Order: sequence, then structure tokens, then C-alpha cells
Amino acid sequence: MGYDFQMIGYGSETSANYTHNVTPMFTAAIPDRGIMVTKGMTGNRAVQPLMYIRNYTVQHPEEMEALNPTNGWGDYSGVLRLLDRLIEISQDFPDGEWEVD
Repeated sequence: MGYDFQMIGYGSETSANYTHNVTPMFTAAIPDRGIMVTKGMTGNRAVQPLMYIRNYTVQHPEEMEALNPTNGWGDYSGVLRLLDRLIEISQDFPDGEWEVD
């Protein structure tokens, strides 16, 4: 299982996915909501929380690496790549709405 991100009404160029095993990294940055905070947001609105999560992740590398899943599914560097991709999509499609499953 994993997170599936998609801008509603746009093609596959606005989709991304990643394993749920990294949820603790997202909730370390935004307790209770984590990455799900972006669900239903426009790309324009989502940039700020995505940047917040990314900045938190970069500023706390030891904490984040300690949260790497022990089963090897997902890791710190993969989370950074995902966040970079979600920020890029959000900036490219500011009026799109994020669907997150």
C-alpha cells in the first residue's frame, strides 16, 4: 500500500506515489495530518505545507533517517524526491486540486 497523489482532472504527469511506511516522517513535520494535509488543496495552496514538510525533513536529517522503515520500503532520500516532485507539480498546476489516497 502507498500514497497515491493525483491532480484531479489532469493526466498522469500530475501523479506520484510512495509507500505508507514513511508516514512517521510526514507526521514528524505535521503531527496528526502529515502529508494528508494536502488532500483537497489546490496546487497553489499545497506549496506552503509541502515546503514546510520538506524544510523540516532537510533540517532534521538524523531524526528522519532514524525513521527509515526497517523493511526497506521507502527511505529519507525517497521522501525528499517525492516532496520535490509534489512541489514541482503544485507549482506547474496551481489551480489543480490534489487527490490523495
